[in-house]
Amino acid sequence: MVRSLRLPLMLLTLFGAYLLFAGSASASELLTSAALAILATAWSMALRHVSGARFRFSRAHLRPWARAWLDVPAATWKTGLALVRALVRREPAGRADTAPFRSGASDDPVERARRATAVLAASLAPASYVVRAEPGGSTALMHGITDRPPGADREWLA
Repeated sequence: MVRSLRLPLMLLTLFGAYLLFAGSASASELLTSAALAILATAWSMALRHVSGARFRFSRAHLRPWARAWLDVPAATWKTGLALVRALVRREPAGRADTAPFRSGASDDPVERARRATAVLAASLAPASYVVRAEPGGSTALMHGITDRPPGADREWLA
């Protein structure tokens, strides 16, 4: 993204997101939205300045997010059923398992962005989340509540 557009785009996105969740556009909400957008943008810029980690995202990162968001309703339903079943049977519902995952190099911004996207997208639905995915490793430790088929894609934990 062009550096000159990053700051205004971030400010406008945060400003709009606050107003969307607030549900109103009164003077106090507009003022609060502006103040929080400025604070969050300043915090983000400070973290970017202090951190040595850089990420390079691309359009390839959108597909795992879309897949994860589309899976949320079904995963929520399955998780609810599994929790009710565990409550009735008085059995624990969770388990830990490993999934094949190419973590990639820790010093490459492209690999770092892919790993972050894969871990966050795999943890979005309530049925499972990633416990650990070490840089340079070949597996990811997952916690699941429902039976989850092993991921066929080592790149995205899908």
